[in-house]
Amino acid sequence: MKKITLIALLVFAFTSVASAAPLMEFDKGKVALDYTFRPSLDFSATGNVSGYIGDIGSWGINESFSFSGSRDFDGDANLDLGLTFGIGNKWALQYRQYNPSGTIWSGSFDIEGATVNLGFDGKIRSDEFNLLYNLNKNWNAFVGAVRYKGGVKTNLSGSYSDWSAGLSIPELWSDDQDTIQFGVVGSYKIAKKTNLWGLASFGSDYRNWEAGLSYDLGKDVQFNVSYRDTKFDGLKFAGAHITAPAGYESSHAGVTTDVTVKGWGFGLTYKF
Repeated sequence: MKKITLIALLVFAFTSVASAAPLMEFDKGKVALDYTFRPSLDFSATGNVSGYIGDIGSWGINESFSFSGSRDFDGDANLDLGLTFGIGNKWALQYRQYNPSGTIWSGSFDIEGATVNLGFDGKIRSDEFNLLYNLNKNWNAFVGAVRYKGGVKTNLSGSYSDWSAGLSIPELWSDDQDTIQFGVVGSYKIAKKTNLWGLASFGSDYRNWEAGLSYDLGKDVQFNVSYRDTKFDGLKFAGAHITAPAGYESSHAGVTTDVTVKGWGFGLTYKF
């Protein structure tokens, strides 16, 4: 009979195999569904603006900034989701999705008696497709493809005397970034119903560390707490290119951003 696992974590946020000890064996037909909610996350980001302008040559502006954000659960923010399916002979397939978000900046200011409210929300969307191999009862190794992108939403509204207005601005998304990751997962039983687990994975422009505790609520249900630290590098948010006429040099400019997201999470694991 198939078994599904739903997990919520709180140390290095979200793992669909590490916290579900039974799936460390990957029996054929076993399924684990993991779910983790992270109510508040810390973001740090480094932006780089660079380009080439005609005879001026190469130029660059580097700016570092950081922000902390928390967003109420609304069904599509700050979620870790995972599905692991055992295919037998120590192998398993896995899909994971991570959607951290937070407020970059918000504030208000006066212009000639009018109040203007301005805010920026940031988010990341990442998807993983992994192939796992069971090394022994405590360790799994995996390789997989990761695709991620970043988004920025602008909130703008204003009021003056007895009127108010708001402006809807489309979200700005970066280009998709694709990388191959390699990683390991470890899980150890430290009490009758409690497991300690950890995960580390690395790829070009990407790395992820997780750690947590899982507690058996029943035969097919686990409660999890975890912490997650994930770095998404090389997000390309904007670019421009000007083709100059004969006799003149063309110009180009671009914006790239590196983002690190850290935070606690909690959730459940169901097995089927």
